[in-house]
Order: sequence, then C-alpha cells, then structure tokens
Amino acid sequence: MLGRDVVFVGEHGSEQSSAIDLPGVERDAVLALADGSVQSAHVGRFVSTDRIIGGALEKGRFAHSTGAIGLDMESAALAIEARRAQVPFVVVRAASDLLDEDLPLDFNLFLRPTGWLKGVAAVLSAPSSLWGLRRLRRQSLAAAKTLTAFFQRYAAVMATDEAGERSPSGTL
Repeated sequence: MLGRDVVFVGEHGSEQSSAIDLPGVERDAVLALADGSVQSAHVGRFVSTDRIIGGALEKGRFAHSTGAIGLDMESAALAIEARRAQVPFVVVRAASDLLDEDLPLDFNLFLRPTGWLKGVAAVLSAPSSLWGLRRLRRQSLAAAKTLTAFFQRYAAVMATDEAGERSPSGTL
C-alpha cells in the first residue's frame, strides 16, 4: 500500500489533523515505480491514530470517515518530521491485518507501563487468541516478504538509474 498523504486522528476520532502531503522527485519516483505493481485501490490516504485499532467495525468506520486505505500509529509523526526537514514523504506499507478482520487481542494493553502483565493475562484467559496470533504472525511474515521484495526492486531500479541506464519512472 502506498500513502500519498497522511492525517492524524486522535482520541476516538474526535481530533483530526489536516492532510500532510509532501510531494517531491523521490516520492514521485516511488509512486511511478509502483504504478502497475500496486493496485490503485491500495494507493491513497493513510491515517495515524494514537492507539491500535483492532476491531473490524472500528477499522471500517475509520476508513469510511477519513478515506483511509491504511491505519498505523507512526506515519503522521514521520510526515511531520519530513515536512520540518523539507524532504519528500510517501508511506510504503504491507498490511499484516486486513480491514475486515479483528486483531486476536487488544494490543493497546502492551502500550501501557503495566500492560505486559495484562496482555499475558488476556492471552491466558482466552487461549483461542493463540490461533489468531498465529494467523497474524503468518500474515506479518508474508507482509514483510512483500515489502522486502518491493524495496529490492526499488533499490535495483534506482541503482541502474544512477548509472544512467534507466529513468526513475521505469517499471519494477
């Protein structure tokens, strides 16, 4: 998935920043290289939140209300720093959990100081969550492979471009 812009949505959707869009040659090169290898439905807006959105219904509401193709907790902060440094920015992600599926447990527990104990207790109290964690692990590994392959192709194209053999708008 490629994010052309990113917004931050705070506490349960009550706070929303304006879109951060930082065009530039490098960003445009990534988008051009991905053109054709990434479905158009997977290019658009990313939304960063202040917590992990784990339920399919809530993910769907966020996607519908913001036009998001992806949710995370980091991209808005990275975009703000990119804007401060005046460098182009694009979000490149591979999804480990889909919009229409629930995460196997509330990972927000692990974000709190005493969360690890509560998180372990949540797993122990619902052993069936282990199957969901195994599914998430498989999907995360597949996402990592997809992302690695994309950046390997990107690096190869950029290396040949620097050697004067290909333009940044070449195909992956």
